[in-house]
Amino acid sequence: MYNCLNLLSLLIITLICPHNISSKEQSTTLDTIHYPQSCKEILKSGQNASNYYFIQPKHAPEPFPVLCNMHSSDGGWTMILKRIDGSQDFYRDWNSYKQGFGNLAGEFWLGLEKLHYMAGYEFAELLFEFVDWDGLQADAHYD
Repeated sequence: MYNCLNLLSLLIITLICPHNISSKEQSTTLDTIHYPQSCKEILKSGQNASNYYFIQPKHAPEPFPVLCNMHSSDGGWTMILKRIDGSQDFYRDWNSYKQGFGNLAGEFWLGLEKLHYMAGYEFAELLFEFVDWDGLQADAHYD
């Protein structure tokens, strides 16, 4: 049933957005909250813990939660897909892939709309990390 999972126990696809964004720390001024635009920006602000954060890319209408990987390949990566054990059904319709599904704490797909906000307007890099059942790791980096 899960052919991919027979080969891979963990698939993490991460995306890093523009390197040249000025760093804006998340701050509150009266009614306005300024969110960072990417995990890379969060890393540059001094936050070096892989964790859940809210980001608001330049063209996104509202902030959304992401899981940031601050350790792989110099950090600042936004995890866009995580598969571990097959607990999340990835056999979905188009709208599910557009909006995203799953849980950031488990298996998930971030969503095509959010990917477009993060990478559709500016330079982006893509990092694939694979780990098989025996712990053998491989990765591929595209820029």
